Amino acid sequence: MQELLKTQRISIAVLIVGLLLLVGLMVRQAPKSPFTMEATEMLAHMPDFEHVTVAMADKMKTDTNNYIFVDLRSPYDFEVKHIDNAINIPTAFILDDEHISTFNRYLENNIIVVLYGQSERESISPWILLTEVGYSNVKVLLGGFDCYDGDITKCNPESAQYDYAKISISGALKSDSNAVTAPVKKKKKAIPVKKKKKREAEGGC
Repeated sequence: MQELLKTQRISIAVLIVGLLLLVGLMVRQAPKSPFTMEATEMLAHMPDFEHVTVAMADKMKTDTNNYIFVDLRSPYDFEVKHIDNAINIPTAFILDDEHISTFNRYLENNIIVVLYGQSERESISPWILLTEVGYSNVKVLLGGFDCYDGDITKCNPESAQYDYAKISISGALKSDSNAVTAPVKKKKKAIPVKKKKKREAEGGC
């Protein structure tokens, strides 16, 4: 009898704990998304994309009170060579809590963040992410580090190399000047094959 009562008490206790967990899950609010902008809003925001030219970067890199350059490349590439006074935050870790706190501090202090990768395209996804999270103080280095460290004459200071809004909608990579398309394969001419006539079997002796 005592064992039966003990079993019933255990069952009731398990049931109560289960109910408490269920109530707790129902009451608990779902965590808020860190994104403050939906995809459709982001597409509308794409034309506001802002570049920093190489000439501007040379002046801005010394003004650390108002500007900060964020190198999105690997720590190795950063150590080899980087823009003076830049900090290294590889793209894969850009939304880590530690770095989000850093970006929050820059936003609060009205510091402009200039992102750059080896090429310009490497900084577009991080720019989109940070903009969607709510950072309105983020720009991109025109042409990336290749442009900054190489032949400036190869960089177009007037406009972006790519129309990122169109790329986001169509999924195609189109340059402002030339469309980048896959080479068209020429169709091979079909050579007609003549069927050989079967010889009739010759009669035996």
